[in-house]
Amino acid sequence: MERLLWLCVILPVLAGAGAAVASPSEVRLGTNVSPSPTRPGETTKSGSIDHVECISERLDIPFQIMNMPWRRARQEVFGGDLDGFFTAMMRGRGTDARLSAPLVLENWYWFWRKNDSPPGDPGFRGRVGVILGSHQSDWFEQTGFEVSQRVNTMEQLLKLVLSGRIDAFIAYKDQFEEALNRLDADEDFFSRRFFRYMPLSVYFGPSFLEANPGFMTEFNRHVFNCAPEGFSLSKEEQNVIAERVAPTLNRWARSSGVHAALEEYNRLNQELEAADIRARERQWQEAFKARQYDVVDHWLHSELSKIFANWIADSEGITIEVVLMDARGFTVAASPMPAEYWQGGEARYERVLGRDAGELVFDDVRFYRSTERFKAHVGMPVIHPDTQEQLGVVSVGVNVEEALFNDWSNR
Repeated sequence: MERLLWLCVILPVLAGAGAAVASPSEVRLGTNVSPSPTRPGETTKSGSIDHVECISERLDIPFQIMNMPWRRARQEVFGGDLDGFFTAMMRGRGTDARLSAPLVLENWYWFWRKNDSPPGDPGFRGRVGVILGSHQSDWFEQTGFEVSQRVNTMEQLLKLVLSGRIDAFIAYKDQFEEALNRLDADEDFFSRRFFRYMPLSVYFGPSFLEANPGFMTEFNRHVFNCAPEGFSLSKEEQNVIAERVAPTLNRWARSSGVHAALEEYNRLNQELEAADIRARERQWQEAFKARQYDVVDHWLHSELSKIFANWIADSEGITIEVVLMDARGFTVAASPMPAEYWQGGEARYERVLGRDAGELVFDDVRFYRSTERFKAHVGMPVIHPDTQEQLGVVSVGVNVEEALFNDWSNR
C-alpha cells in the first residue's frame, strides 16, 4: 500500500459529481511528512489521496491536503486551524465517532538483522528506529513503545541497521524493498515478519463535526462507495492463513458426513427451475433482512451449521463465517446465515470450481461495511474420493488482520 507523498494537494471540485453536503465550503486535512522522497520533479499519488479525491468529487466539496508532521497536524486540529488529519490511530477505533471508516490498509512488517532475536520474542531487547512523522511513529507514540532513533528516510533506517546502531524497525514491505534497491544492499542481511494491516483513517476535529452535523455520515458513505474492489494476499500471507485454516478445511472436505449431506442436497436441488430459485432467493433475503432465520433455516443442514458455529467460536476471531455449497451453488450449511441462498454467482464458489482436491483458493481482501472487517474468502472443493465428482465447495471467511497478526507482548 502506498504512502501519502504529495507535499501539498488541492483536490478539484467537479460540479454535479454528487449530492452536496449542506455544511463546509472546504475541508482542510493534514498528513505526515513523506518517509521516502520521490525523484526530483516527480510526485506520486497514494491510494489514500485517490480515495479522498473521489470522496471530494462525490460530496462536491474541495479538500485541501497539507503536508506536516503528525504531531503538528493533531495540534492544529484540536486548535481549530485544521479540520482533520490522516492517522493510523487504533485507540477507540470502534467507538470514536470522530474517526472515519478506513480509507486503505497499510501493510506493516518488522525488519531486523538476520540471526538476531526477532521483535516480539521474549528475549528481544533491541533498539528500534522509526521515520519522523510516519504513521509508524504515530503508532509507537500511541502505544508507548520505546524508540531509540528517529530519522527522515527509509534509507537512513536501513543504514542504521546495517551499521549496528539500531536492531529493528517497522515498514511497508514494498517501501523496504525499494529503499534496499536504491542502496544496492543485500536483502539476505535482514529477516522480516508480518506485523499487521494498519487501517488508515481521517480523524476529524470535534469543533468541525459539531459545526457540520451529518458530515461524517456522508463522508463514510462515500468511503465505501469510492473503495477499490480489493487486493490480493501475498504468497507469504496466504501461507500464514493456510496454516490456520487448511487442516480444518481438509478435514471437512474429506468428511463422509459432509459428503453424505452434499449428495442429499444435490439430489434435492437438482430439479429446481429458474422460477423456483428466484422464489427461494426472494424468501431467503426477506428472512435475512428481517432477521427471521427460522423461516428458512430448515432448508439448511442444522448439524453441520452447528459444527461450523462452534469452530468459529473457537477460532479466536480468525474465522468469521463458514458456508458449505452444493454442486450448483446452493447453501447447504452455514454460520452465520449468509445474505444469499444461492452462491453460484459468487467468487467464493466460482473460483473453486474445477480445482483439485485439497487445493486452497484465496479471494481478494475486501472491507465489509456490515462488519467493519477486512475479510478474504478461502475455499476448497469437496470431491468424492471414489468417483472424483465435485460435490460442492466449502468456504471460510477469514478476518485477515487477526489471522496475520503476530502475538507479541507490545502490540
